[in-house]
Amino acid sequence: MPDLRSEFDLCISRHGPILCARSLIPEFMHSRQVPLSLGISYRLHDDKILIHPSVDPFLSGILGRVSCLYLIYPTLAWFSHLALLERTTHLILNNIYVPDQSISLDDAVSLSELTVADSCTVRLTSTFITTLNLVIMPIETSYYIFTNCPNLRKLYMSCQSYEGYSPGIPVDSFTLPRLELLHWELIANNRDKWCQAIMNHMHLPSLRTLEWDDRYRTPYPACRRAITRFFDRLPITLTSLTFYEINKDILFFPRADSHLESITFINCYATSFRSYLDNLRSPQQFPRLHTIKKIWEIRKELTTFWGDSIKRDPVPLHFLMEEESSRACLTMLRSRMSAPKRRLTMQLNEVDLGCFSETSAGSSSRRRSFKNYLSPIGVNQLQSTCTRQYGVLTKDMDEDDHVLPQRHEGEFSRDVVTCDV
Repeated sequence: MPDLRSEFDLCISRHGPILCARSLIPEFMHSRQVPLSLGISYRLHDDKILIHPSVDPFLSGILGRVSCLYLIYPTLAWFSHLALLERTTHLILNNIYVPDQSISLDDAVSLSELTVADSCTVRLTSTFITTLNLVIMPIETSYYIFTNCPNLRKLYMSCQSYEGYSPGIPVDSFTLPRLELLHWELIANNRDKWCQAIMNHMHLPSLRTLEWDDRYRTPYPACRRAITRFFDRLPITLTSLTFYEINKDILFFPRADSHLESITFINCYATSFRSYLDNLRSPQQFPRLHTIKKIWEIRKELTTFWGDSIKRDPVPLHFLMEEESSRACLTMLRSRMSAPKRRLTMQLNEVDLGCFSETSAGSSSRRRSFKNYLSPIGVNQLQSTCTRQYGVLTKDMDEDDHVLPQRHEGEFSRDVVTCDV
């Protein structure tokens, strides 16, 4: 039985749609009734038609089978056909231009995820989507979209504002009542009023996961003050916090009594990691905290929306843990573990784990040095086994016991070790 096609990528231009139309129908018929993933890129096309008058009726008939629809420079005709997308759960719009009008996506009742990229002038609303991805978008356009999607639970945004642009900046508080996950790749400049206004006025009462990406740096005092206020207002429900590439002199903390359970540092400077650990010494700071991770991540560079090109960079020295950081880490562990019934997991790159040891002669020396340092707080037996993938350290194991590697599903460096103390 021949394989059935389920993915179609089409490029439609003003001068050649009829050629595409002649070959399109047999290809779609060969797919039978399997769910489809459909991508269409337009070039100088008529806004009143989907592809071509000779093929549009057939295309309309199969839209009910499309689960993922990806449109580049989409024509306005698509927004009058949304009701036909009966099974579409993910809609991707790249370079959409719709000036001076708001478009509701509510006719696509099965839609749960929306991705908008590289689109400066568009206003979209939806009561159905729960996941929103805003990629390389103006912050003011993004603001209009995410404030008009009242049932959002996950928001991923990489947004920037044009220097000096100010019309429509929010001056009153607004709430995303159901948002549970926020990933914010911050791109701000010295005159950026939009990002500051959003951080000053946004309330997230249901937030559980915050992923803060500062790879573009925010050294500007006004922006840093806005970030500090934003972190101060984070709800007590926050349980997971991730920092990406935090600079050495920028530290932000949620409220001390939050229900934070895990903190992850990805490609962060060793100095910022050390400073953060210094502020975690008190057991009263995030009393439910049980996991700290320091990870060097394989970098990804987005080339197209059809796939990622992965580039692995050398590990910069300022990302690696140095002696002062390892000392701060051990001091923090000893201080937090002084509280009764306390458990803490540390996950580190193998190259970082070596900094815990007074000698690099082998894993025996590492675990002996680590155990001796922790012995004043009553830790019994501690074992460290470094594996190429993922090792586990626990306080209840003998030094000669073996540790089984556990698979890590992220796109992280594989030289990772986890320790429970």
